[in-house]
Amino acid sequence: MKVKINSVRKTVSHLHVTFSTAIGTGAATWKDGIPAAGEKWEVELEIKDEFVYGENAKDANESYSLSMKKDVINLNAQLISITEDGTAIIDINGTKVMIDLIGCPSNPPRFIYLSFKGLNLYPVHL
Repeated sequence: MKVKINSVRKTVSHLHVTFSTAIGTGAATWKDGIPAAGEKWEVELEIKDEFVYGENAKDANESYSLSMKKDVINLNAQLISITEDGTAIIDINGTKVMIDLIGCPSNPPRFIYLSFKGLNLYPVHL
């Protein structure tokens, strides 16, 4: 996914960034080097949270979106596949990400809304 870094904040143990994408804005932990505000990067995403259908995962309208409210990330993504053990693949406007999704109905929705806090960004060095 292509992101533009909006701000960078260092703590003792982590590097936090806010970023913009074609589908919205978010915040994450940056996992390699130190980016500068204004830089554009291709990144891989890692969502650390576990999702429970009906709680922090729900049916969504068929559009991609990314937003923040306080420290919670809200994401609409396409649900590509899910296994019996709850491993799901989602598509975020062309970027595939694997998540843990428990309790999804046998007839899953095409798009899913996810609400979470743990997002890591890994820059892809092309």
